[in-house]
Amino acid sequence: MFWIILLIVAIVALIVSIILYNRSWEDVWSLIIFISAIASVFLILIVPSFYLINIININRFEKQKEYIENVVPTLESSDNYAITNARIELNGQLYDWQYQYENYRFFTLLPEKVTELEEIK
Repeated sequence: MFWIILLIVAIVALIVSIILYNRSWEDVWSLIIFISAIASVFLILIVPSFYLINIININRFEKQKEYIENVVPTLESSDNYAITNARIELNGQLYDWQYQYENYRFFTLLPEKVTELEEIK
């Protein structure tokens, strides 16, 4: 939500500074045009990509969790060490996501779905 508000502010600043560019203080307005244009392009291109990457990572976590909980119990005991390490690593990733979402809700690019995920047992 924060990123959408920031995008709107950057676009409004860009439009206002372009309109006021010819009236007075051309150097100041050209600097504002430059900064708001860079911010707008950044927010339009980069922020959605990070959001989509987070959704892909969450879906990957769910698939790995399903595999570990359903398929792994049927494997031999020699694979337990690797599975335990994968379980610890994935749970650590989940705890990081949930911590980020709970503490930096408006600044993070994680979807609310993170709060519904449960640890791998």
